Amino acid sequence: MDTSNRFVFNIRSSCRSFTSSNNNVYSHFPGASGTCPASGSVTVTVNPAPTVNAGSDVSVCNGVAANLSASGATSYSWSPAAGMSAPNSANTSVTPSATSTYTVTGVSAAGCSATDNVTVTVHAYRSPIRVTVLPIALVPALS
Repeated sequence: MDTSNRFVFNIRSSCRSFTSSNNNVYSHFPGASGTCPASGSVTVTVNPAPTVNAGSDVSVCNGVAANLSASGATSYSWSPAAGMSAPNSANTSVTPSATSTYTVTGVSAAGCSATDNVTVTVHAYRSPIRVTVLPIALVPALS
């Protein structure tokens, strides 16, 4: 078993506070000040946060959907969720009317979370150039 992310705390049940052996964690417990008749210990396992990736930034023309895809966690939640096809899925699509930044929050199996952002740049749609083709009259060649 990997014990690199484990800390052991000695806790006295009615003491008001304790610290970890590496002095990184402080907590308070109810109890009468200065009295610590019982003792015990608890092991706290620190789980790593997931490495969430929202993918590369995307550019689309106005009115065109952008496909977004997240990875690195077991469940996902996108925001802002308005207009998204599947805001609680790794893969979703959105059709913003202006450049927007979306944040995905990913949660690991251990319940730890992390976020990442992706920007969808919207380019103005330009009307195609209208070209009128006129028929060419064919004249028979004279010999």
